[in-house]
Amino acid sequence: MPKDCRMTLIKTNSVMENLQEPKYPGLKFFQDKVGGYIVPIRFKLNSGAERTMLVDEDGLAKELEPNRIASLYAKKLVVGDALVLNNFYLR
Repeated sequence: MPKDCRMTLIKTNSVMENLQEPKYPGLKFFQDKVGGYIVPIRFKLNSGAERTMLVDEDGLAKELEPNRIASLYAKKLVVGDALVLNNFYLR
């Protein structure tokens, strides 16, 4: 486990916010960032590095806006805000 947990919040309006937590965030933290129950999407960057993106499990049912940037990374439709885990994985 790294010394700190770095993440990138990708909002539906294309704003990207870098976040850093001193310890592993809990489930509530992740849910608050994406706005509901989380579901992971695993993807690879062009460099080949693997990442995990957390999104709202019920985003389609809630009719959330498409997230263009997150969709490009995931190579599939992503709706709502997405949280990319940069240097750690879900436990």
